[in-house]
Amino acid sequence: MGDVLDYPRKIPTAPLSGFVYDVWIQGQAFVPFSITLISAVYQFIILLSMRYSYVLNGFGVLHLQLILTITASVVYIPLAVFAGRMTHDINYLLLVMCLVNLPGLIVNYIQYHKIIKGKATGIWIK
Repeated sequence: MGDVLDYPRKIPTAPLSGFVYDVWIQGQAFVPFSITLISAVYQFIILLSMRYSYVLNGFGVLHLQLILTITASVVYIPLAVFAGRMTHDINYLLLVMCLVNLPGLIVNYIQYHKIIKGKATGIWIK
């Protein structure tokens, strides 16, 4: 939980990313700030989702996670191909990654709270 709460303090480091990239790859490539920002949003979505996934996995309630993971995998490919062909912009591929993982975060959050409060029934407890 500390990592999740610490994440907002790390966001101000994004403006320093240009300097870090220059030191790291020594000016051999340019990484647009938009890529850094969207990647940070993606990492935040995944980090929050994993916070709930670990607990749900410990409870052994994997059915919804399995459904969502398979769905995200199946949906991502055509959306990524479509975004790539329509825009030729990597930012949209990163946004698609955020988009397909957001439902997993939302469902994990809901399922976690239903189980913790003892109100999970049906598919929420499988």
